[in-house]
Amino acid sequence: MVRKYSKRASDKVARTMHEFKRGKLKSGSGRKVTSRKQAVAIGISKARRVGYKVPTMHGHATKQPDVDAQVRDYLINMQPGNEIDARGIARALGGLDPLEADYALERAEKQGLAVTSDGRWFGPVKKPTAQIKREIAQALSRPVPETIKLKDRYSGGHVWLAIRDGRVVGVTGADPSRYMGRTLEEAKHHARYGGRPTV
Repeated sequence: MVRKYSKRASDKVARTMHEFKRGKLKSGSGRKVTSRKQAVAIGISKARRVGYKVPTMHGHATKQPDVDAQVRDYLINMQPGNEIDARGIARALGGLDPLEADYALERAEKQGLAVTSDGRWFGPVKKPTAQIKREIAQALSRPVPETIKLKDRYSGGHVWLAIRDGRVVGVTGADPSRYMGRTLEEAKHHARYGGRPTV
């Protein structure tokens, strides 16, 4: 038997019916949906807009607005990793329906132009350049800094120093300028006596 609806479309309708049963589903006009048939129709409509497999509508000339192209152009011109939302895109493109923009974002995610995490949208997704790859490789090849905890006489508290190749490369709990770049012996002397060791 051929499946009329895709699994994702069925899930979309099920989520819509869950909202309907809890009394939280609203129609496009903002009124509460009280008809089960209307709730099913809304769920199917949502699934169709996202692009999931749904049987075609008979007797209706459906015209898909060019929202996808507008959202796609907007995403391509963004800086990688910027956070976006449907309302922001709707405002930026001038008078788009935020719900339509949200559906367009879901379709753009399938094409790899956006990514979402817990309802927060980010875009666009681009492959790292050769320079970024080199920087990542250099960062991974360097040894992990060793962390040392010292009692800081000047502040009366503790200071945590990240040591790499015998020098301080990170400071937590104190003024970084007092420790950064010093050797480990100099940092220990400075923490204990407040000055540089005499040679």
